[in-house]
Amino acid sequence: MEKNQNHQMDKNQKNQAKKESILNNKSKFSMFHIISIAIIITAGAALIIVNKDRSGSLADDQANRQNIQVKMANLTESGMKEITYELSIFDDGKAKFFQFPNGNIAVKYFIMKSTDGKIRAAFDACDVCWREGKGYSQKGDNMICNNCGNKFPSNKINVITGGCNPATLVITIQNGKINVSRDEILKGAKYFDFAKKG
Repeated sequence: MEKNQNHQMDKNQKNQAKKESILNNKSKFSMFHIISIAIIITAGAALIIVNKDRSGSLADDQANRQNIQVKMANLTESGMKEITYELSIFDDGKAKFFQFPNGNIAVKYFIMKSTDGKIRAAFDACDVCWREGKGYSQKGDNMICNNCGNKFPSNKINVITGGCNPATLVITIQNGKINVSRDEILKGAKYFDFAKKG
């Protein structure tokens, strides 16, 4: 009987030891999981913050690129002599890009309000880099040549000409509207005729 009691005690002690071992493992397991989850959450939060920052700058860049993406001017092939834009669409200081279809050439240009409050217009090309067909992008107050990286302050567009400066597009402003004549646009066709690159 004493043997049975000892055996029962041993069995109880073993069971107790097992329970403690399981509980210890569970608490270790739980602690491991808690720490892992905390690390994952922290890393995830950091990633979200980084992505938010990146997506903020990417969003800005995409918005900029959408502006940079050439937008079709509202034209028809019906012999339109002049294109008119509302002045107010340029109040944000962002360059708006357009293109004028001329046979198999698209004459590209941009219009913007510079920091001095003046409306500036130029072809999306210059005398030097036009053959690359990369045009300009806007960063802050500067127009940047997408080929050579030169920067041009917006208030110098049409003031400084030649070289890598955006080639001037002549416009007129009347009654709160910007008018761009077909003839002036077609003067820039030479910058987009890539068959004549050589």
